[in-house]
Amino acid sequence: MKYRNFKIPRITALLICFLIIFAISAGSSRNLKKTSVASAKNYADYWIEKYGQADPKDPKIKKAYTIFEKVRDAADDKKNRSPKLKIVNSPDDPWAIALPDGNVILSAGAVRNCYRNVSESEGDARMAFVIGHELAHMADDHFWHLEVFAALSGRGMSTESVLEKETKADDQGFLYASLAGYQTDTLLGNKDGKADFFTAWMAQLPHRKTDPTHPSPRKRADVLQSRLKTLSEKIFLFRFGVRLAHFGRYEDARYFLEDFQKVFPSAEVLNNLGYCKLQLAIAEMPPSLSYEFWLPAVMDVRTRAEDIIRGNQRTGQELTQDAKNLLKEAGDYLKKACDADQNYIPSRINLAVIHFYLGENYKARAVIEEAYRLKAADPDIRMLRAIIMMGEAPDADMWPRAEKIMRELSEIPESRTAALYNLAVMYEQRGRTQAGELWKTVAKAPEKLPAPFRAQVERRTPVPAFSPKKLRPEIPSLPVPIGTDLKEDEKSRKIMETWNKLSFDYRMRKLTGTIYSSPNGILLLELYGFAEMIVLSGEALADIRNFPCDRPMMENRTASGTLCVCGPGYTVLKQAGKITEIWLQR
Repeated sequence: MKYRNFKIPRITALLICFLIIFAISAGSSRNLKKTSVASAKNYADYWIEKYGQADPKDPKIKKAYTIFEKVRDAADDKKNRSPKLKIVNSPDDPWAIALPDGNVILSAGAVRNCYRNVSESEGDARMAFVIGHELAHMADDHFWHLEVFAALSGRGMSTESVLEKETKADDQGFLYASLAGYQTDTLLGNKDGKADFFTAWMAQLPHRKTDPTHPSPRKRADVLQSRLKTLSEKIFLFRFGVRLAHFGRYEDARYFLEDFQKVFPSAEVLNNLGYCKLQLAIAEMPPSLSYEFWLPAVMDVRTRAEDIIRGNQRTGQELTQDAKNLLKEAGDYLKKACDADQNYIPSRINLAVIHFYLGENYKARAVIEEAYRLKAADPDIRMLRAIIMMGEAPDADMWPRAEKIMRELSEIPESRTAALYNLAVMYEQRGRTQAGELWKTVAKAPEKLPAPFRAQVERRTPVPAFSPKKLRPEIPSLPVPIGTDLKEDEKSRKIMETWNKLSFDYRMRKLTGTIYSSPNGILLLELYGFAEMIVLSGEALADIRNFPCDRPMMENRTASGTLCVCGPGYTVLKQAGKITEIWLQR
């Protein structure tokens, strides 16, 4: 077959080329547009341009930003993104997303939905959970939900892996909100028929359909109920960890706190672990080094704070390597506690003491200044700050300023004894005669001096005879007496058979036993078959609520009351002048 030589007119050829190029360009443009939009959604400015930002002066919007900061401090920022929050003006549809650029986007509708028909505290908990859920996605690089807005938007892809990741984000979000201090138990509904948070949330969505990419509201609530049940069981480990530390049993306390940290790694737990390490380090130091000055160290009791006063400081003597190692381990815990909560004071006091012992005065000053900015009037912070200042600048005499602060603190009843002790040390170091009179003043109240400091005072001046045992009041009869051999005492076993119990076995550390809790407020720690410690609270105090502790050996202020050390193995917690707990140990 022969082909004819067929010529296409020039204008026609140009037109065909143009159409081909246009078709290719149009296809590419459509693909590019799709890619560009998808990529743009990775950034906060896309959502702000689309919706505009919500009014930051709106009380609920303003509060959401505050809650975000608290939850962010508690969350796991594995990628060091330093997450930020943007709330956009999408008032009708509640949704939330975590972006790869480190921003969490909330709709104004999500904020309002959290507070609809609930109390302020319950709304705060809901808001904290939503934020925690998104921060959990961000920590694990879960960004598949960008195309469908978010985990709570009610739209999405149906895959098994997505369901698993959403369940994990729920669990982590619940933990983050709990660590930040919100009442997360209110998310789960109650026996009076009040709906759980997830059911209430879905009811507010425009489409009101279950999202196939997320577990059902009931299943989500059940998962968190399981988490709450674990926390409620394990909380006894924290409580007895604190009480063991209070009675000076730091190694045993550490085992309980480390176990509880696995389920609730809060600033309080990290601080208390650091506190235990600090006290173990002090035990490795010569008394003239560890108790030269009377410095505060702070342990948390249940909520926020117990001041367990232990003296600390350094002289020209060298720390042993064991002491240095323990101090550095304590510092690691305390730094994590500070990072976990930017407004947490106890860990900052303890960390400042660690740096001070290690001779890192500038670091000590930086940390105590953080605490001072948070609570400048606190006597413990002022006292520690004054002592740190004295050794901070060799070319500037800060002694007069420190002396003035100590004088002021000696006029405050709660800090008087420690301030006078420190003033006596300061005068003695400068060879001033006032030191002798101050030592005599301090010696007049031996019951206010912990044993290590009493020994330091006795080196300088006679101290009146003092027998702590005489101060221990008669302890009322207990259903299970302290020291009972629970393997042999059938009566005690009968009483305790209906109590809840949590067994533990730290076999590698040779510590096994059970924690029992009665319906009327008795907690009992059993170690190797013996009733080692008892805590009385609630109805168990009915007969002894006003039981006197008129001459406590020592009083330690806490955020929730005052711990009165009434005698060896006997401490009461007072709130508003009334006894709310009694701690007893063998």
